[in-house]
Amino acid sequence: MTPAIGPGLVIERPPKHVQGIGSDLDGITLRGGGKLMAHIGPAVVTKPVLKRGMGNSSIEIMIYDPKRRWLKKSLASEKWDVEVDGLRFRYIGTSKQGKTLTLKFEDWRVARMREFFGPIRQLAHRGKPNEVTRAEFIVSLVLQVFPTITIVCPELHKRQPIESAQAGRQAQDDADADRDKGIGDVRGLEVKGVAATADQKKIGDRAIRAAESFDAPAAVILAMMAALIVESGLGAFSRNYMEMTPEAQGDSKYDAYVIEEAVTGFLKGYVPGKKGALEVARENPEMKPYEIAQEVQASGAGASSNGAANYGPWVDEAREWLDAYGGAGGSGETTITKAREWKVGEKETFWKAIDRYADEVNWRAFFLGDRFFYISEPDLIASKVRLDINCNLDGEFEPEWIEDVDFDFNENKPISSATITAFVRDWGVPPGAVATLAGLGPASLGFGQGPIKPDKKGRLMAVSGGMKVGSREGRGRYLVSTIEVNLAKTGDSRLATIAVRRPTPPRPEPANETETVGGESSSSAEGAWPPKVQAIVDYIDACSEGNADYLWGGGHASFAGPDEDKDCSGFTSGAVHEAGYLSAPLTSDSFASVFPQGEGEWVTIWGNARHVFLTVKYPDGHLRYAGTGGDTGGGGWVDENNPTSGAAARGDKVASHPPGL
Repeated sequence: MTPAIGPGLVIERPPKHVQGIGSDLDGITLRGGGKLMAHIGPAVVTKPVLKRGMGNSSIEIMIYDPKRRWLKKSLASEKWDVEVDGLRFRYIGTSKQGKTLTLKFEDWRVARMREFFGPIRQLAHRGKPNEVTRAEFIVSLVLQVFPTITIVCPELHKRQPIESAQAGRQAQDDADADRDKGIGDVRGLEVKGVAATADQKKIGDRAIRAAESFDAPAAVILAMMAALIVESGLGAFSRNYMEMTPEAQGDSKYDAYVIEEAVTGFLKGYVPGKKGALEVARENPEMKPYEIAQEVQASGAGASSNGAANYGPWVDEAREWLDAYGGAGGSGETTITKAREWKVGEKETFWKAIDRYADEVNWRAFFLGDRFFYISEPDLIASKVRLDINCNLDGEFEPEWIEDVDFDFNENKPISSATITAFVRDWGVPPGAVATLAGLGPASLGFGQGPIKPDKKGRLMAVSGGMKVGSREGRGRYLVSTIEVNLAKTGDSRLATIAVRRPTPPRPEPANETETVGGESSSSAEGAWPPKVQAIVDYIDACSEGNADYLWGGGHASFAGPDEDKDCSGFTSGAVHEAGYLSAPLTSDSFASVFPQGEGEWVTIWGNARHVFLTVKYPDGHLRYAGTGGDTGGGGWVDENNPTSGAAARGDKVASHPPGL
């Protein structure tokens, strides 16, 4: 099923008001006709609340029913919908506490998604063409229930496989500029025992880079390189890189004489109906690289030995090329990436599965009007501003229908959330849209900017941009998280309560499970640890050797280097950033909400609202503590003779860990 994808991020043109919040109880009508209040009567005992948010929208109405009249109505136990100001809600049940009942309603689309159950399973490798990604699986569930709904997901189908010579050369140029992986001028590489030429190194680099763009596992890349060595000597023996037959060339859409296209054919299948190496390896995870090469190439010379005689002798040479490129290598055979399984569990609802998969990577999944959003908060915050709120020099708000803005400012760090009260009839910013705050001191620092500190005259200044806090120059950017309004009819003076917050970074996509065939994986081998752990250790080592001081709020304008002054969360953010995590620094109490909770196999982050530090386990089981303050100043290893004092006291801190570590 092909999703109906809108171009990029689309948020509908702002209405004069946000649907639903300008309504009252008398405006709630049954879908079949009639007013809801006619069935409830005058028994409403507290302020009924309508809440719209990024996730689900709801209505709760509390009534006093001493004679159980509501419970005796058929409506109490049936499925039915109501409408209010163009919004549709479904009755999902009643909560009874003594003589008080709470009637609950939720967005009818979410309720509808809860009516569909698993089991459903789909296999996929993350990031590979023609296979199901996390986003596509989520969207497929929505489209099964609402086939005509508009999908808003900027990153859906967003892949850049290298399938042409132009793309391959551009990728090489980008790798040079970005200090990325590549063959480079590596000495000692050979092709069938003969020293590789500069041209062969370029071809090998482009071949591995193209395979890497399809997220090919090590076994497939080794098979590809062995085939290139045997069939064409990386262009030295033939420019028909994989020795594609004339018949295959006639039926194939890939040019046998362009290395990127030859590699793509090897990976995906040269001709329609013919399996490529990616599919062969997925279906046969224990196949050796030379067996994969034989299956794809169908070589007559290797038919009797299943590839061992013709491709087998050159797998070790292929491994040297892969190691030189910076890819996966190691002892034994190789580590094979297993297929990822997306599934709706037995008796699990579609919506619960969507919520589970979205939460795993900290993305947002929600319905808004006739659109379904599956999107990260950095993408949401990049959308156009829907409302600019300013507090002028007289302390008055513009626009004038904003009543007030409240927030907490602690520890000299950027403000993450605020609460706006505004007159209901004028509020026009739906959940997931952007509002800005100006003229409100620390709440008005621009998104991505750091904490504030006094200048030489004692005035508070923004670290980034030199903007004066308290003036109109600062402009903080926030996402509308929830909107709550009292549905009790009190005229036009009613106020809505709007929660806004800074975006939170998405969690890294969890790594696919791996399986080691014929040898021990490098991550579990004695005396070894994952490269990401080494990156964290290198950062801590550099901090320990540096002369940085502890600075409250340091390391939040941007990730701090080892010699830069920083605080505990700036130090911890910098350490895990070195391992490839985080797009922006976090505060000390944010790690447990961004990273999976619990102790990690190698690295554990211990944090609360006051402090955060790290522990790192070495391959021999030895545990080291790293943090800021005391003798460590702006970060480093804590005294091993007294690891739990000051900088590394666990106390009531919550444990979390970088995914995979």
